Amino acid sequence: MKLNFMDRMMILNSLPEKGSFLTIKAIRVLREVLVPTDEETKEWNIVENLESGQIKWDMNVDTTKEVEISERAFVMISDKLKEMDKADELTANHENIYSLFVD
Repeated sequence: MKLNFMDRMMILNSLPEKGSFLTIKAIRVLREVLVPTDEETKEWNIVENLESGQIKWDMNVDTTKEVEISERAFVMISDKLKEMDKADELTANHENIYSLFVD
């Protein structure tokens, strides 16, 4: 699945914090593929403001990357987004990943 950096960060921020052993294992694997590599961090000029927690990057660089997401992780992300939708917790930044995982 092709995801840009913003999509990857939105998914990371939407992952459940608790779950079964298999869910936690799927989350660990998912984090490994979603967190930017050192190479991506340099190429995209990713900078994190430690005080505010904000992450900035070069918006002029194409950050789209093919990311392998297991079926279990796909369902987990989809379920979490549906849950957030029902609770009116989605933001405009969720729109793209919602369309990829739910619609």
